[in-house]
Amino acid sequence: GKAARAKFGDHRWVGIADAMPDARLLKGRGLRPDLTVRPGDLGGNGVQDLQRLDEAERWVVRTAARRIDVLRLFEIRVVTELVQNPSTPEALRIDLLEALCEAQEEWWRQVAAENPATSVHLLEVLAADKDSEVRLAVSENPETPESLRQTLFDPLASDENNSIRMGVAANPSIRKGLLEVLATDQYPWVRMGIVKNPSTPEALREDILKTLIKDPNCWVRLVVLELPPKAKPLRDKLLKILARDPDKSVREGIAKDTSVPQTILQLLATDSDSRVREAVAENASTSAELLEELAGDSDFGVRRSVAGNPSTPDAVLNVLAAEKYESILRQVSR
Repeated sequence: GKAARAKFGDHRWVGIADAMPDARLLKGRGLRPDLTVRPGDLGGNGVQDLQRLDEAERWVVRTAARRIDVLRLFEIRVVTELVQNPSTPEALRIDLLEALCEAQEEWWRQVAAENPATSVHLLEVLAADKDSEVRLAVSENPETPESLRQTLFDPLASDENNSIRMGVAANPSIRKGLLEVLATDQYPWVRMGIVKNPSTPEALREDILKTLIKDPNCWVRLVVLELPPKAKPLRDKLLKILARDPDKSVREGIAKDTSVPQTILQLLATDSDSRVREAVAENASTSAELLEELAGDSDFGVRRSVAGNPSTPDAVLNVLAAEKYESILRQVSR
């Protein structure tokens, strides 16, 4: 299952020379007969170690990369680092990507599908993969030809997997007609993907948001905070509505956001819930004037947050230095 993605098996060592029948040809060249590589040796500094291998040794590693049964013994993190690291020899990278494309496990094929170094030919092969996550990764690869990308969108947009449709909805390359189809998706997170998509027409974005800010799930309503910069006027308009949301988690989420306008923070600074006011007091973007006001809050947790805010003026900290609570005094003297 997906849980096995991080590591294959409990193997600690991979005897590459022993695994490769042709490796015996190298034994007479002064190489160690059991050229052994720990999976961890090929991650991080292990990529640099590859640079120090002589040509014969590197041939063994490259040949082993073509053997999927050997590839499976490595952590997926190691292989991902190898194909992404610019210091990896190109011949080794190509061999690894080809082996990944032939792997039975879909997560290995996904590593190849999302890698910009994967050739167009291999991307075309992966575009027909039986696994929708692999096909989605191809559609998101910046090196995928646009014509190929567009052919992937229609079947992925009707995939039964919610996360697949959400990924399509958030792709900036998706055409307007398909965005309009996904705008009626029953799964709110798919519609959220459209809202966050910088290519979404503003009229469509606003229509979708009218329903999302009424969604019973508070985290769906908070999608307003993730709108792209060009939607700022609409964002500020909706934040005024959500600042009065009946769910304190929504109001607290807005109060924590450093890009929220001061007018919204001023409104939330008088919230009936102390946790919301505390979130405003912790916000590094809260104005000095508002922090001074919150320093006199009846709740000591709010005053403590003001004391710990790096934007709090020294004059306000001097006032808080007279507090009797040790936790506030520690923040003042930090």
